[in-house]
Amino acid sequence: PHPGLYPDSCAPQGWSASGVGWFIQAMLGIWTYAPLGLVFVNPTLPEWLPSLLLEGLHVNKGHVTIGFKRRKDGTTSYKVLEATGGVRVLRQPPPGALGVGPLERVGQALGSLVGF
Repeated sequence: PHPGLYPDSCAPQGWSASGVGWFIQAMLGIWTYAPLGLVFVNPTLPEWLPSLLLEGLHVNKGHVTIGFKRRKDGTTSYKVLEATGGVRVLRQPPPGALGVGPLERVGQALGSLVGF
């Protein structure tokens, strides 16, 4: 009766179970560079989701908890609520945005951390 269920498979299907994680990642514009303990965000929460709490995201040897909140003007702010193990959170467009790749983004982020 349901098009997604198969007699010899797991329910829910692996690809559909991961869809929620991918959706959240896309909304938050989140990606990591684990060797340096960096978390990049560029969040855009929809109107129907005024806030979101991301708890215990593991990055390298640490973890981070970030709160996201949609403002009245439609922009989304974030606040780092907890960070361990030297994890840092930076607001950056995702890799490939405006033609700039991930290595350039990491370089820009490092430059901003050390004041270049």
